[in-house]
Amino acid sequence: MNLKNTLYVFLSIAFAVIIYTFAKIIFIAPYVDKNLNNKNITFIITPNSSLKQIARDLHYSGILKNPLIFRILVKLTGNEHKIKAGEYDFFYSNSMIEI
Repeated sequence: MNLKNTLYVFLSIAFAVIIYTFAKIIFIAPYVDKNLNNKNITFIITPNSSLKQIARDLHYSGILKNPLIFRILVKLTGNEHKIKAGEYDFFYSNSMIEI
């Protein structure tokens, strides 16, 4: 194998690992904190809350492990302005997409 082929194989493997890790974080692994022990948490989003504030409050409430990933996912999916004020129930088994 020449250098070009070796580099191509290395980059392909690195890309696959990155995609797998991202998919696992977003779609596979439950994202609600394991300390909930299958309980539910009621969370209230107040009117005019920013995405940053919502993510921070979800994190402080023990619902999210990483508010930055939540904010990135919400922005990438175009849902930043679709979050509505109200009362929400979260469970241990919720994935990031469900949140």
